Amino acid sequence: MSIKFSGSVSHVFATSALVAALVAPGVPALAATQAAATATVTVKGGWTDPQMAHLARQSGQLLVRRIRAAEGMIVSGQYRAARNELDAAEDTAGAIRSMMPFLTVADNIRNAKNKLVAEDVTHFRDDLLPIYSQLDEMSAYAPDVAQDAKNKLKQAETDAAGGNTAKAGKDMQDAEETITTSTLYMPIDYVYGRVAAARMALSRPTPNIATAQRALKNADDHLVADITTVEVRPIG
Repeated sequence: MSIKFSGSVSHVFATSALVAALVAPGVPALAATQAAATATVTVKGGWTDPQMAHLARQSGQLLVRRIRAAEGMIVSGQYRAARNELDAAEDTAGAIRSMMPFLTVADNIRNAKNKLVAEDVTHFRDDLLPIYSQLDEMSAYAPDVAQDAKNKLKQAETDAAGGNTAKAGKDMQDAEETITTSTLYMPIDYVYGRVAAARMALSRPTPNIATAQRALKNADDHLVADITTVEVRPIG
């Protein structure tokens, strides 16, 4: 499969690392698939770059496989092997986050909204500046989604400046949902946190199996809900 890299040098490096992970010995079925055929992607709203959409979906699936492998190892009592698998899952999640930093923008919008609803309007504009930067990055791959979210954030600024924080909060929620209901969204920060929590639970002198299993189930459930919205079909 041919992948066109775009963005900063750090993004290209992260993308290269993730592609390498996708065809690593630990995921032979995917490696064989990638080597055997080129695929096209039918996007159900969001992505306009089919290659990035394909890479995002495949990387999400790799992360799910890592998590499920760790779950199976926990059930069979292979706690050290499970920790090793979770180390790989954490690396994969980190590479995804570096490759597509805008994936965390929905979380950042939610955090800014919560501060606004709590009447903390002093630094509202400052809170939005890094969000606008992330949306600028997103626009390279999904300009319509990014612009729609920007418009709603600007409306939130207007409403907040006029003292209508309730309406501004609703604008922020609409901006968040613009992203989370698109195919771009992958709850990578949430999943990263759950994987780290599971690994820590297994690293205790007496492994906390219930905590690790609960964390991994939550991570799995959140990922599967989002990576299945992009359809991949072989060409021909």
